Amino acid sequence: MKSTLWHRWRWPGLVFVIGFSLINQSTNFLNTTLFKADVSSRLDNLYQFYQSRFIHIDNEVQDLSEKLAYSCDDNDISLLRKTVEKSSAIQLIEITNLSNHCSIYGHGVRLIKNYAPIEQEADTNTKINGQLGDTLFSIEPYDNHRLKISYALPRGLVTVITEPFQNVFTDSETCSGCLAMYLTSGEHSLPIYPKDSANTYQFIAAKRFSPIYKIKIFATENGIAKLVGNDIIIIQLLLLSLLLTFCLVLRFRNNEAGNLRDMIQKGLKRNQFTPYYQPIINTQLNKMVGCEVLVRWKLENGDLLSPDHFVPTAEHTGQIFEITESLIRQVFCQLSSNKGRAIGGIVSINAMPTQLENPAFSQWVIDLLHTHQLDAKRLSFEVTERTPFNNMELAKQSLGLLCEHGITIKLDDAGTGYGGFSYLQSLPIGCLKIDKMFIDTIGTEDIKTKILESIILFAQHAGLKIIAEGVENAQQVEYLKNRGVYLIQGYYFAQPMPFNALLEYMKNAEHPQTASPIEPVTSVA
Repeated sequence: MKSTLWHRWRWPGLVFVIGFSLINQSTNFLNTTLFKADVSSRLDNLYQFYQSRFIHIDNEVQDLSEKLAYSCDDNDISLLRKTVEKSSAIQLIEITNLSNHCSIYGHGVRLIKNYAPIEQEADTNTKINGQLGDTLFSIEPYDNHRLKISYALPRGLVTVITEPFQNVFTDSETCSGCLAMYLTSGEHSLPIYPKDSANTYQFIAAKRFSPIYKIKIFATENGIAKLVGNDIIIIQLLLLSLLLTFCLVLRFRNNEAGNLRDMIQKGLKRNQFTPYYQPIINTQLNKMVGCEVLVRWKLENGDLLSPDHFVPTAEHTGQIFEITESLIRQVFCQLSSNKGRAIGGIVSINAMPTQLENPAFSQWVIDLLHTHQLDAKRLSFEVTERTPFNNMELAKQSLGLLCEHGITIKLDDAGTGYGGFSYLQSLPIGCLKIDKMFIDTIGTEDIKTKILESIILFAQHAGLKIIAEGVENAQQVEYLKNRGVYLIQGYYFAQPMPFNALLEYMKNAEHPQTASPIEPVTSVA
C-alpha cells in the first residue's frame, strides 16, 4: 500500500516542493516588480497633471515682466495677483530691485524666505541654474514640497513659488521617510520629498517631464514592503493555492474540478445576479432623490453573496461585462413596470471603464431605453476611479453619446485611484461620489479627513454635485451638511434592498427615517 501511495503522489509532491521553494524565493522580486509598476503608473498620472502646468511658468513670467513697471505701484501688485489667479502652477510671486520690493500681498511685504531643506546627501547639489534666452534663472527646493524659481531679468528679480508637488503615494499608504522624490537635471538633483539620511534607498523609477528635467523616485525596503506587502501575501497565497490545485489536478486529473469562473457562468445562465437598490437621500429636502444599483449573487439555496466574493474574478475573466448587461436589462424591466415608474430620482448603475469607452455599448443602452420607453434622464452611469480607461478619446466619444440623450455620468470612488483630475477635465462628469474610506475618517484624527475637505471644496468650486457614500451615523451626516453636502447614501438611512423592498420602503416612508441598527451580515455587505 505504501508503494502504491508513493507512486500516486511522488510527482505531485515533487512539483509542490519545487514550486513552494520558488514562491518563497520570489518575495523580493515580486515586491520590487509590483512597486515599480505601481510607481510608473502613478508617475504617468503626475506627468499628465503637472507637465503642462509647470512648463508654462517661464512664459507666464516673461509675459508678466513685459507689463511690469518694477515700481511696485498698485498696477504692478495687481499684475502679480492676476498672474497668480490665472496660473495653475504659481502660488506666490515677488519682485525685487535696488529700490523696490513687493509681492501679491502689497508693497514691501516679503513672504518668500530662504529655505534650507532637511538633511541631504553630501553629493547632492540642491540648486539648478539655467538660462532662458537672455534670462538667467535658478530652481531651488522650497518648503511644503514646492519649488522656488528665481528669474534675473534686466529690471529686477522675479521670484516664483510653485504649487505643492504631489507625491506618488500618501503618507498613509507608505511609511514616513520611506519614499523620496527628486527633480533632476544632469548632475543636479532637487529634493521635493527628500531622503532621510538614516535610511538606505534604492532607485525605483524615473519620468522625463521635459527635455532636461526628470522626476526620480527612490524607496526604502520598508516602504516597498509596506505598500505591496499585503499584495505579496495574497499573491503568494494565490500562487500556493494554484500550485496546490495543480498538484491535486495532477493527482486526480481524471476527476472534474469546478472553479469560480464556471460557477459565475452557471449563475449568469440561471439569472442569479440580481439588482439591489440603495436609496440616496437629500437631507435638505428630507426625501429620496435617487438610488444606486448594487449587484448581489443569489445562490440556489437562497444565500446572497456580496460583490467582494465574485466581482474581482469576474473582472479578471471578463464576465463582469455580462453581469453588468444582465443588471441593466433587469433594472430597465423593473423601472418600466407600472410600479417601477413610481420610483423618483435618478437610478445609477456601475459600469467598467472598458464598457463605457465603447460606443457600441452606449448605443446598446440607448436602444434598450427606447425599447422599454424609459426617460434617459432617469439613468446615470458611475465610472470608478480605481480602474483606468484605456483610450480617453473613445471614452469621451462614448460618454458624450450617452450625455446627448440625457444620461448623466458620476465619478465613483473619488480620490482613491487613477486619473480623477484627468477624468474631470476630459469627460462629461457632472457628479462626484466621495468614497466611504474618506467618510469613515469624520470625527477622527486621520489625515484623510483633510483630503475629504479638499475633495468637497474642489467639487463645489468645480460646480459638481456631491454624493457621500457609506454614511453610517448622525455625526457624519451633520458634518457633511455643515459643509454643504446634502446627498447621502449609506446604512444610516437604508441598506441595499431588492426591487420590491424598495417599493415598500418608498410606500412606508414618505420621508426617510434613520434606519434601524443593522447587525453585520456578510452575505449583504
